[in-house]
Amino acid sequence: DDGNQNNLDNCRNDCTIPECGDGIKDANEDCDDGNNINGDGCDANCNEEHPCINPIDVMLVIDKSGSMNQQDGVNTRLQNAKSSSVNFLNFVNFTKDKAGLASFNHLATLNQGLTSSKPAITSAINSLMASGQTNIGGGLKVGRKELVDNGGATKAMILLSDGAPNINAAGGICFGSFSLTNSCAKYAIDQSNITKNAGIKIFTIGLCVDNFTETLLKQIATVPSDYFSAPNSSDLVGIYETIVPEICP
Repeated sequence: DDGNQNNLDNCRNDCTIPECGDGIKDANEDCDDGNNINGDGCDANCNEEHPCINPIDVMLVIDKSGSMNQQDGVNTRLQNAKSSSVNFLNFVNFTKDKAGLASFNHLATLNQGLTSSKPAITSAINSLMASGQTNIGGGLKVGRKELVDNGGATKAMILLSDGAPNINAAGGICFGSFSLTNSCAKYAIDQSNITKNAGIKIFTIGLCVDNFTETLLKQIATVPSDYFSAPNSSDLVGIYETIVPEICP
């Protein structure tokens, strides 16, 4: 009994000694969930556990427009995008989580529906080839449909693009300089808003993009901090790994 009613010092108000698992988070604890059970987000030593507890369904949405064929060091942008996406799969717990792949150039394609098979989605990623235009709105739409139709409670999307959208909702091309108010940008923003309203968290990655495209990708992301800049494609591995713990609910 330390003679006070401060519940966060070395003697609780009920005159017991503070300990991990008593349900009160002390300064030396990352968390305290009232038990000493591992695997529930807060371990037996009151340290946060970062692996996702609930099943996660994530769609990778990857730009495969012609500009992704540009050389970026030893590899092309697309080659580095593919290898970094495959590396991301090492962090997916396929015993409970699912991953899928959509891609876009002038068209948007569902390359692999949500699956618990790591080999299946790895093969789909490695089969991507680059050509054509940049239909970001279509990529969002296809990825969202798969998550809504076949995803569980916790859904996320990671969209990678190396340029501004130049395909609008009608399939037409936006000619001339990119504008944040043209029909192609509007299509992308509209599809991102529908996706967010469906309860899907959106992360965006801008690969070698200009300031206008970066602004758009920040608007597409759930919040601006869910946008990540990759000045070159060799940065992508680290960016995907940074996103991993942010997906967890």
